[in-house]
Amino acid sequence: RTYPGMGSCVLLPLEPDSDKAKILIVGGSMLMSPNKNTDATDVAEIFEFNPEAPNESAGWRKTKHRTNIQRFMSDSILLPDGTVLVTNGAAKGEADNNQVAVREIELFDPSNETWEVIGFLKRDRLYHGSAILLPDGRVAVAGSTGHNWVRAVFNPREHFEQNIEIITPPKLQCNPTRPKISNVPLSISYNTSFDVTKSDSKKIKTVSLIKASSTTHNNNMDQRCIVLPIKEQTKNTLKLSSPKDSTYAPPGYYMLFLLDNKKIPSIGKFVKVS
Repeated sequence: RTYPGMGSCVLLPLEPDSDKAKILIVGGSMLMSPNKNTDATDVAEIFEFNPEAPNESAGWRKTKHRTNIQRFMSDSILLPDGTVLVTNGAAKGEADNNQVAVREIELFDPSNETWEVIGFLKRDRLYHGSAILLPDGRVAVAGSTGHNWVRAVFNPREHFEQNIEIITPPKLQCNPTRPKISNVPLSISYNTSFDVTKSDSKKIKTVSLIKASSTTHNNNMDQRCIVLPIKEQTKNTLKLSSPKDSTYAPPGYYMLFLLDNKKIPSIGKFVKVS
């Protein structure tokens, strides 16, 4: 699962009632040193870590179900509802000499560890492709230098992908009525409480905080989703608990999402955690 047959890796959502962290790794090559004909894998794994007692951590295990598609060079994106969208990549080869583009978009549900194909890309997204969450809950997909890096460098007009695609996750399809945030603090401190006001009376089931981040070469090193406890809820106000400390939520800017009982998210609002 390492270069040049890389998978992608993501820390799964951190729940307020759990003291364990889970890391999902998806895709990658079948061999440590692949060539252009080496198959990618359809095996995903989860590493479970107990920070309070590291030696008692469960360690690595395969997910209950395999992915639907063999692929490497994929991108894994945390969504506000806690699922993981996986896109981009190829089914065979190595980074700069790959074959068989994978256009299927998959969704991983950590609650039951199932994989579902939810759509298809319109263009191949191979080496140097990327994907990232937008504040409105959709995913932007960009880039690609094609099947062969050397050939692409000498003819970038033909091989470098300059079009951007936008993926709409299932929860946002069919134009659903979304929760609406009217006001959030500009910044919040650790281990305290803060208020968020909303402009509708929808019952909020979950609040998620997703770090604004960047991605390169199929890995988003700063990606993180934290589920915030709801202490009180009235018709238009939520009182929330902030992240407990900087090991749980590294300082920086996050997008705050409200989700209703159907797990439909609001548009995210930026808040600084420090």
